[in-house]
Amino acid sequence: MKQYITEQQWREITDQQHVAFLKVLGRQSDEHITGIGFMLPLPSIGEMIQFLDVCMDDGWWRVQRDGEKTEWGIVSKYGPNFEGWTFPELIDTLWNAVKMMLEEENGEE
Repeated sequence: MKQYITEQQWREITDQQHVAFLKVLGRQSDEHITGIGFMLPLPSIGEMIQFLDVCMDDGWWRVQRDGEKTEWGIVSKYGPNFEGWTFPELIDTLWNAVKMMLEEENGEE
């Protein structure tokens, strides 16, 4: 099981979204920046969960596996609609939820 997103995934969001994500986690935007411009360590499963917990504080959400236990998905009663997409890796499911929350925050729906 992957524990961290990839550099390519991290580059899917804007610099403004990088800063917003790190701010929620209480980290400085330049705290882990290298000379080639990406963060080390890259965001982990735990950080994704922490971010989603803060951003979806007005409702409940949960991570679940499909019936065959081959894919991960997110169910949210009051938050965004995450239904209809699942991924084999938990981190990829969480990352897509984080991106959706960052896009909503920046009005990029």
